[in-house]
Amino acid sequence: MINGMCYKRVRIDGFTLIELMVSVILFTIIMLFGMAFFTSADRPFASANKALFAISLGTGVLESYKTLNWNNLVSATTTAVDPKSGVTFTCTTEVTMVTVGSANFKYIGTTVTWPGQNVNIDFVTARSTTVLSRI
Repeated sequence: MINGMCYKRVRIDGFTLIELMVSVILFTIIMLFGMAFFTSADRPFASANKALFAISLGTGVLESYKTLNWNNLVSATTTAVDPKSGVTFTCTTEVTMVTVGSANFKYIGTTVTWPGQNVNIDFVTARSTTVLSRI
């Protein structure tokens, strides 16, 4: 009662400033955890894309060896940069002569490396005929 008059508190529908601030803070915390989940979920896909590029690079090098004359198969090292990730890949190919009985074979092994990883791809050829191929 003020100055002889009775006042009744009337609540207007809506949110108070404190309720609004608590809501914004909770929303922000939930969004931060959600963003952390999505960025960590992307890492396996990036790793798989690098491995796929490495396998493609190694297979392409071995395919180019299939077109060479059998006597021109020699060891070599090449590099390539993945346009998506910008990572540099090094492809080392080693050619080794193997003799089994009277037959001559060349073992061609390719190793593709990039920071922290590598992939090996091998095949054996006998006078321009691929006998065994494996990844």
